[in-house]
Amino acid sequence: MKTTRVTISAGLVGLALLFNGCANYQVGSTLPAHLKTVYMPVVENRTAEPLLEVEVSRALLGALQQDGTLRLAENAESADAVLRVTVHQFRLTPIAFRRERTTQTTDYRLTLLASYVFTERATGKVISEYNGANGEVDIALSGDLFSTKQAAMPRAAEDLARDIVKRVVESW
Repeated sequence: MKTTRVTISAGLVGLALLFNGCANYQVGSTLPAHLKTVYMPVVENRTAEPLLEVEVSRALLGALQQDGTLRLAENAESADAVLRVTVHQFRLTPIAFRRERTTQTTDYRLTLLASYVFTERATGKVISEYNGANGEVDIALSGDLFSTKQAAMPRAAEDLARDIVKRVVESW
């Protein structure tokens, strides 16, 4: 009987400590309440990879819509905030090789590195910015390198977009 009472007491103390530790945890967005809409111009592409800005812009718009915290505005004038994104690096790295021919790559990792600045449109105040956003995907070589790269790019752009949207919405 005494053992049961001690076990129950210890369990209650443990639960109290657990809930106390979660007291400041917040689910969802921590954006200021007045920020409800965002405008995002086409992503700036500072890499040599053609049309990368189109793929990343598409992925970002989709990620913003899926998240739903901020509604997309048609132009900067009708938005509460502006999200400017710049892709700085496109990297294709060999990560696996044929056992019998160690110079022949079988798998690659495509990595996109980007920065963003999220500003309040009315004041120009920077709400958040980050220079280390990244998206990456591992992909097996299928056919030629160009085809493999084209197949991996949308997935890497979507991974990058999720990283940026998460940081914008939850970085407070």
